[in-house]
Amino acid sequence: MGRWLVLLGMTALLALRPAAAADTIRWVVHHMPPVFTLPGGQTPSKASELGQGELDGLQRLLVTRLPQFRHEFVVAVPTRFETLVRQGEPICSLLPRRTPERLSWLYFTPTHPPLNSRAVHLVTRAELLPRLTALGEPLSLARVLREPGLRGVLTRDRSFGPRIDQLLQTQGQTLLQSALAWRGSNLLSMLQAGRMDYTLEHPVLVDDYLRQHPDGAKLVKLPLAEAQSLSRATVACARNPAGLRRIEAIDAAIRQLARAPDRDAWLREWLGELPEAADRERIDHFMNARARRGAQIE
Repeated sequence: MGRWLVLLGMTALLALRPAAAADTIRWVVHHMPPVFTLPGGQTPSKASELGQGELDGLQRLLVTRLPQFRHEFVVAVPTRFETLVRQGEPICSLLPRRTPERLSWLYFTPTHPPLNSRAVHLVTRAELLPRLTALGEPLSLARVLREPGLRGVLTRDRSFGPRIDQLLQTQGQTLLQSALAWRGSNLLSMLQAGRMDYTLEHPVLVDDYLRQHPDGAKLVKLPLAEAQSLSRATVACARNPAGLRRIEAIDAAIRQLARAPDRDAWLREWLGELPEAADRERIDHFMNARARRGAQIE
């Protein structure tokens, strides 16, 4: 009888292990101030230790609305994230943009509409401003790509929104082939040093860089015509049965958030302040639709 009790106990323990694993979401985080920040460069052990970036606030909102999961955080660049997904880790991230290629290994659900603070701009040195503004306003990246003598450098394995991504595939192969791995603010440092003429980046990241490097060459940000239809921000989870369970729970949490009556309160919790009028109108339209509709997972 004792032997059978031991065997039954071991069976019960083995049965509990998959359930415990199924209750964990490992969130990929990355130091990309001020969009996503890791105070002191440390991997957070809980959501309250995240910084004050735009995605930090959204991450905290989601974690507090998913109490059925244990939440862990792991720092990973895009290539490492893909490796973890393909290894079967219970991992999700707010950082990847939806692209056709990523749909083969990730589930996506939308979190919020494009915000002005996230729109990709062309970044250049002030000395090149007359040459670029002469190409037209708003500036077209397609026109920049045809301009002889202008050298751009981009971040490798990054999506800039559907229109820009498509344009780069058809007219910007040279840029894609010479793209560099992301190393913090390495491209902005190269731009200041005159090693290239332009890159693509979000204005908030450029502003943060310039606050930290006020003595370098002046950088300017130019809005791009092709960036005006930037895709919605998303959460992504591994495209497998475990990932599907997680993305379904996250999608439900977003819809619960959209139906919450205290929208002003959670917007302040997310962004630190209420958004400007144009962004608030887009957020309200998006969230009202999310509140009415069912799951949006692809």
